[in-house]
Amino acid sequence: MSIWTNLRITLLKWNDRLNFVEKFIIFILLVTFLFPLTLPNSYHFGYVEIQPPKLLCPHKQFDLHKNAYGYFNNSEQLAAVNNGGQYSNHCDSKHKQRVAIIVPFRNRTEHLKIFLQHMHSFLIKQNQIDYQIFIIEQADDKPFNRANLLNIGFQESIGLDHKIDCFIFHDVDILPMNIEQTYSCTKLPKHLCSYLDKFRFVLIYPTLFGGAITISAEQFRQVNGYSNLYSGWGGEDDDFYQRVQHQFGLIERYPSDVARCIMIKHGHDGPSNVERQKLLADVLGRMSIDGLSTLNQTYVRKSIESYPLYTKIRAELN
Repeated sequence: MSIWTNLRITLLKWNDRLNFVEKFIIFILLVTFLFPLTLPNSYHFGYVEIQPPKLLCPHKQFDLHKNAYGYFNNSEQLAAVNNGGQYSNHCDSKHKQRVAIIVPFRNRTEHLKIFLQHMHSFLIKQNQIDYQIFIIEQADDKPFNRANLLNIGFQESIGLDHKIDCFIFHDVDILPMNIEQTYSCTKLPKHLCSYLDKFRFVLIYPTLFGGAITISAEQFRQVNGYSNLYSGWGGEDDDFYQRVQHQFGLIERYPSDVARCIMIKHGHDGPSNVERQKLLADVLGRMSIDGLSTLNQTYVRKSIESYPLYTKIRAELN
């Protein structure tokens, strides 16, 4: 008697002995085990892993040098930055992107100094994009509203330069380490710096979508931006992931050896948002009425100031 005949007889005996619930449980276990085997190696729960775009013309005359803390600070690169934090890469790419780097900010002056020196050195060495760094400062004493500031940065930077087609939303305390981690928009919204030294370079959960992300201007409009309601620490990134996942299905990440970043040490981020769980339970229900569509009601622009390494936009939240 063949192996397949024996297997068939065994399965028939099991089929007679098992009730419906037991059969259903076995079916779910088999699907859970077998379905991932049919997917490409690049697919993971909630995201797809992509290889970074090749650097077309990195600056060969500039070398990146780290200081004792692991931060880049190359004065030659900084000299190439135009007033307002602008840099044009002079690369002959037909698909060169115009990028706004939006950084929410309040009371982190020492971090900002490190961030600007590191990021300009890093991005000019890559020489991949035309970019400008915008610091969006919350000019009031209300609880910090990071997501609201990111929406403000989107709207105000587009108002200053309507040719911007790619956005990088970036925290001031996160710094990229690997020059191969290309800072540019790709097919889907992308999570940069997925693997932080703070967490021993481990992805702490598969839907993590905070710290540093890239998204095209059109994609950001399609999800109505971030929610404006997360006043206080926590929740806004998970809210934004739900919007993006609903609209596009997946996000992208670079491999773990590429998307490594360091986090500047700092104290507690401030009071938590006590409403975040309630808000997260109804993300899609208010997605169309909470975000860019209601942004003008949420702030007053106080000033736009140009500095050698960045443009600062100060906003008071309503």
